[in-house]
Formats: sequence, C-alpha cells, structure tokens
Amino acid sequence: MKLDFKSVSSQDILKLRHEVLRKGKALATAHFEGDEAPSSQHFACFHKDKIVGCISFMQNSHKVLEDKNSFQLRGMAVDERFRGKGVGKQLLDYAETKMFANDTRLIWCNVRTTAEIFYSKSNYKRIGDVFDVPDVGPHVLMYKTI
Repeated sequence: MKLDFKSVSSQDILKLRHEVLRKGKALATAHFEGDEAPSSQHFACFHKDKIVGCISFMQNSHKVLEDKNSFQLRGMAVDERFRGKGVGKQLLDYAETKMFANDTRLIWCNVRTTAEIFYSKSNYKRIGDVFDVPDVGPHVLMYKTI
C-alpha cells in the first residue's frame, strides 16, 4: 500500500479527528486549544489522495517533565479501515523525524490506556498512574526524548 506523508493545517484533519476520537460528539470537540498557534505542527498520511491518518504537535511544557522545548502530541487518529496495517507507526515515525529535526527535545502525550502499548513500542515511557479525561476516558502520561 502506497502512503504519502506531509504537513497539513488543523482544518485538513478535523474531520478524521472527529470520526475517530470524538465520534458522537460535536465537531467542535475535535478542535484543540493551540491548533492554530504558529508553532503547532500537523501531519497527515494520505492513501490515494485521501487522509487516512493524522497527528498534531503543540508547543507546550508539562509540569512533571519540565522541559521548555517540548511539544505535546495530540489528536493522533487512523481511519478504522487502515488500522492494523502499520499506518499509525509510519505516521508517528515520520512526524517524530520532522519534530526532532526542528530542535524539539521532548514529546509528551496523554495517551488513552488502550493505546499505551502502541506508544511503548515506539520508545515512549510512562509516568505516573492512570487518570481520567472527562468525556474521553482513562489515560496515562507518556514521553519520549531525543
């Protein structure tokens, strides 16, 4: 399967984010604070000119990690028809390469507990206990450094 990866706007990936991460909720819930910030980066995976995966990074430090040159990974989503085919892993690898090439030292994310193994396989480390994100569910804090 041929996949293409590139930088996109947050508006380009809003629909996929909504379908995968906020299904049944208002479309506005798929728009994140910081989406439009100049430092934010959004990437998409395309198959035959259709977006099948997305990921976003917002410049944001975390009080536990204390690194001012850090980005929060948010809104990673893969179309359900493309899951289990390596799309998410390829997208994450592509996006990390771009982020770390731009002097990012640390990436952190609040990960759904169901996705913890996926991130662990890409060398993200967990910190702390499970916590609840209202209206979304149980999460853990994970991070990766260069």
